[in-house]
Amino acid sequence: MACLDITGIFEVRRLRSVILSLGTMAIVFITTSIDAEVELRHPHDGILAPYPSAPPQAELKKAERVKLEHDEAVFTWIKTATGERPAIVFRVGAPRNIVWSVITDYSSYPEWIDGLAETEVYRRQDRKIFVRFRSEQTLMGSLTYYVQHRLSPVNDSWITWQLDYQRKSDLDDTVGFWRISTVPEDSLSSDVTYSTDVRLKGWFASLFSRRLVNNTLRRASAWVKTQSELRVAAIAGNPPRIRE
Repeated sequence: MACLDITGIFEVRRLRSVILSLGTMAIVFITTSIDAEVELRHPHDGILAPYPSAPPQAELKKAERVKLEHDEAVFTWIKTATGERPAIVFRVGAPRNIVWSVITDYSSYPEWIDGLAETEVYRRQDRKIFVRFRSEQTLMGSLTYYVQHRLSPVNDSWITWQLDYQRKSDLDDTVGFWRISTVPEDSLSSDVTYSTDVRLKGWFASLFSRRLVNNTLRRASAWVKTQSELRVAAIAGNPPRIRE
């Protein structure tokens, strides 16, 4: 009887075991990668209706226009396809291009806005700017959210935004816009409209969402006006006009 050489059989079995192990590892790796990708996405693609094109104009009454002329901010409501959203309109002693440069200076936001700890522009695509924000709120703690901004194709006159739903944010949703227009009787001044809507997650969502929106509206009229007029003053070499 011939003697069988079983060494080759053992080698084949060992190789088969290695291949099966590698295959299992590959499956686990792929599954984990898919799970991670799903986890990094936002759980939905938007619950607040975005602005698909140029945002609407604020319709101000005569008394409200008089307030603007006296350097007073006006709280109003913007009509949209799905209802109304709160907004603030205020006058800035700076031309439109200066106001635009301030609003799009996302890296400087933490210096100007209380409670905003960090910003990062993580992508630019045509007339879109994607920004990561991290805020520190007393009652809500740290919130990180990713926002897609869409800039007007011409004239640098408006910006709309919504969450970047490809990334998971601590906010449930947010949409809004900036609109900048030159004051007809004063080409060196601008009227700015700012509107935002926010949905928070968790048990405190309904309690704090509206409060957060109102606080954001008030702050926007302060930091945009201050920083825009400071830039004008720096160019002209004169002290800025300070609102009392």
